[in-house]
Amino acid sequence: MLKVDVVIYDFDGVIIDSAGGIANAVRETQKHFGTEIFDTDRIVSYVGFGAKYLIDGCFPTFSEKQRKTALDWYKAFYRENCLVDTVLYPTVMDTLEFFHKKGIPQFIVSNKPEPITKRILEKLNVAQLFQAAYGPESLSKMKPDPEGLVKCLESSGRKNGIMVGDSYTDIIAGKAAGIHTCGATYGMGDRAKLKAENADIYVEKLGDMLKYIDVN
Repeated sequence: MLKVDVVIYDFDGVIIDSAGGIANAVRETQKHFGTEIFDTDRIVSYVGFGAKYLIDGCFPTFSEKQRKTALDWYKAFYRENCLVDTVLYPTVMDTLEFFHKKGIPQFIVSNKPEPITKRILEKLNVAQLFQAAYGPESLSKMKPDPEGLVKCLESSGRKNGIMVGDSYTDIIAGKAAGIHTCGATYGMGDRAKLKAENADIYVEKLGDMLKYIDVN
């Protein structure tokens, strides 16, 4: 059993299933600029490393200047449509409420724009279950750098943390921060790369992690 007194999550692919919404926004952007329309799997393969990486991958023939224009258009569209095809994964609500009732601080550290993350949390009625949600706007370095995770530990005043993520970068960040790690194999990240990082535990749904941790 892993002793845990603070839980840190990635967002897309862990808390929310947003593949459909992100893919929809990318395809609308591709339509707007008259480029090749990608399928969902191809688009999702670029998710997890920030919006710039996503657009760079989905507009391979564009110049840097054109990609910047496409990125701005995508961000504006997604900001207004971020709740389209976006839902909590199964067992997420019960898991979040379990930790909340136990008095365990919960945080999100995501490469997703912070205002969008907070809007989705509020609309899905789970914002109150988190102590804070940090995005690129609040950090100088993105995962796999552990800066965001260290900020969560310092804010909570606790040290027995666990990082839950669907990307190998989440596991790298967790190890660098000196905390436990949990790989979410149900998410959007590359499963082979996730498994290669040898997280402390792996789960097929978020609720499964409760079998492996001790919060008492």
